[in-house]
Amino acid sequence: MHRLNGDALGRKSQTQEILAHLRRLLNTRQGDAQAHPSYGLADTLDLRSALPGSGTQLAACIAEAICRHEPRLTDVQVRRVPNDDPLMLVFSVCARLADAPRPTSFFTHTHMRPDGRLSVAE
Repeated sequence: MHRLNGDALGRKSQTQEILAHLRRLLNTRQGDAQAHPSYGLADTLDLRSALPGSGTQLAACIAEAICRHEPRLTDVQVRRVPNDDPLMLVFSVCARLADAPRPTSFFTHTHMRPDGRLSVAE
């Protein structure tokens, strides 16, 4: 029983670490990390000015950044979530934990704030 509890605590800790990394990744502009110029997202101001049609493009950018820079996640899928505010972009992020002994899902939501930053839900 202790091992099961330890595995659950380990996954929770890993999930928190992944969420923290996604917050950094999705709020870094490409080119700002000198060691990894592709780290982060392209400037989202251009995408925001093209609302509401830019949601699909931004979802693809988010998925690409996660696939490229978060190796603890596999099978990453990012989809725009419909909401009542056409000027707010909300996305679901679904993936699998790469090193889990059995298939383990990872799920979070993110939305673009008015300042252009992306928040990542716990």
